[in-house]
Amino acid sequence: MGYTYDSTTGSTTTIDYPGAMSTAAYGISSAGQIVGGFCPTDPVCPRDLFYVARHGFLDNNGVFTQLDFPGSEGTTAFGINKAGTIIGEYETRLLNHSFIYQNGVYTDLNYPGANWTIATGINDLGVVVGHYQDTLGNENGFMYCKGQWAQIFVKPGYPGLMGGINNANDLVGNWFNSSGAVPFLAVTKP
Repeated sequence: MGYTYDSTTGSTTTIDYPGAMSTAAYGISSAGQIVGGFCPTDPVCPRDLFYVARHGFLDNNGVFTQLDFPGSEGTTAFGINKAGTIIGEYETRLLNHSFIYQNGVYTDLNYPGANWTIATGINDLGVVVGHYQDTLGNENGFMYCKGQWAQIFVKPGYPGLMGGINNANDLVGNWFNSSGAVPFLAVTKP
């Protein structure tokens, strides 16, 4: 079950897609719209970034909209910005792909030549971040904006997973060494 937390009052509000056995919330816009994924019959769904939910959702002040990338076997929404642009991941034949959903239209968002791509964050400027696996099996971060792609190497030689981006284009995520995940914050210089 997903939830929101109000830091002013210290209260939480549950988010439960109507009729779903499990719901996970991943992103919230400055307007309070929430996105995530749900499964009608699976009590633990989605399990992580690589196992997408059966369906994605948008919660707009208690009004839920189901999100399904056309032809996919599963869809999860990870981020939403102030304009209502949603990014996320969908799966077909055990391959992960990313999408942008804007004005009722789904668009593929896959790093050029990648084995798989997962978009995890979007800011109000429309800058998308995520990670991908190249043809050699290396995992790298990316930034995407208006048709332009940039690779992000958090720590050269180590896999890096982008988690989110704010309106100043500061990044958060994890890179991985032999001991496990190492969180990072990359701040844009003024």
